[in-house]
Amino acid sequence: MKITSLASGSSGNAYVINGQLLLEAGLSPNKLKKKLWKNNLTLGQIDACFISHNHKDHSRAASFLADSGIDIVIPISEDGEENNIRADRLYPINGGKTIKVNNYFVKAVDMSHGEHACLGYFVLDTDKDERLFYATDSMYIKQNPQNVNYLMIEVNYQQEYLEEAIQEGQMSRANMRRVLKNHMSLENAIKFLNSIELSEVKEIWVLHVSSRNANRIEIKEKIQKETGKPVYLA
Repeated sequence: MKITSLASGSSGNAYVINGQLLLEAGLSPNKLKKKLWKNNLTLGQIDACFISHNHKDHSRAASFLADSGIDIVIPISEDGEENNIRADRLYPINGGKTIKVNNYFVKAVDMSHGEHACLGYFVLDTDKDERLFYATDSMYIKQNPQNVNYLMIEVNYQQEYLEEAIQEGQMSRANMRRVLKNHMSLENAIKFLNSIELSEVKEIWVLHVSSRNANRIEIKEKIQKETGKPVYLA
């Protein structure tokens, strides 16, 4: 599979799989179109958009995409009203539901993002017989993905940098608790990777890295050392 990262982080998230499936829509319509164009992609190539949850950094362009004729898949309790997504393009689903989009089967799985409904996705490309697992904005991952070739997982922070931010007065204890409850640490990501079979994994993509509470180089080096797999920072 070809993974194209358009944006990743608290200001917006969007990733394209094989030029056909969009994971997240967290950019403004203009920024999204520009990012696609810079990567030799167009909206006309996108068959569907799968959104993990209804926060703006993941869903900002959802209504625009629906108006452009692209189907929007979103957690069922996040009914799309906040983003005014047109009903004929909206597909609210629960974890466990599988949707077929041309040669792809996409299965939604439940994530842990505080009180908010949040989904991860297994993507099977039947043409290439390749599998991808996507998980973001989750304190931990309870799934054990099998026979996966591509992993896309959030590594938002490192504990030491959170503590440093508290000591320097750059973060409140309340904000730290919110981060701990809603996002994945490097430590939890490594525990997850060490708990699953990685023999068929070709690439690991690291998503949603905090600019303040993490060191991107350290994260890449530590995950590569633990897994022996190529690691890419989105």
